[in-house]
Amino acid sequence: SSSAAGLLAILGVGGILGRVCVGALADRTGNRAAMIASFVIFTLGLIWLVMAREVWMFYIFAVVFGLSYGGVSVLESPGIAELFGLRSHGSIFGVIFCTDSLGAALGAVLAGKIYDIAGSYQPAFIACVLLSLVSIGSFIFLKPSGR
Repeated sequence: SSSAAGLLAILGVGGILGRVCVGALADRTGNRAAMIASFVIFTLGLIWLVMAREVWMFYIFAVVFGLSYGGVSVLESPGIAELFGLRSHGSIFGVIFCTDSLGAALGAVLAGKIYDIAGSYQPAFIACVLLSLVSIGSFIFLKPSGR
C-alpha cells in the first residue's frame, strides 16, 4: 500500500539523517553518550509503537525509529574502538554485525509467530521495548577496556 511505502521512505530518510546527526553528536559528546541517547530515543519510539493505533502515529514512529536506528548503526564501529581498542576491532565488529543480521532475520519470523499465536504484534513490540531497555542498561555500565 502507499502508506507502507511512505513509512519505508521515512524510515530510510530518518536513517540517513540519524547517521549524519548522531555521528556529529558523537564527535562532540563521545560515542557512549551518543549511543545511550540513541537507544533512549529508540526505546521511546518503540513505546510509541506499542500505543500506535492510527496511521499518523506510525509515521511519527517511522521518523523516531529511523533517526535513532541510524544513530545506533553509525556508532557501532567507533563504539567498539572506544570500548575495546583497535587490536580486535574487526573481529568484534564482525560478530556484532552478524548478530545484528541474525536478530533482524529471526526477529521478523518470531514477530510473525507471535502474531499467529496472539493475534497481535503487541507482545512482540513489548519484547522489543524490554530488549531495548536492556541495551540502555548495558551501555550505561560498559566501561572502556583501558587498552
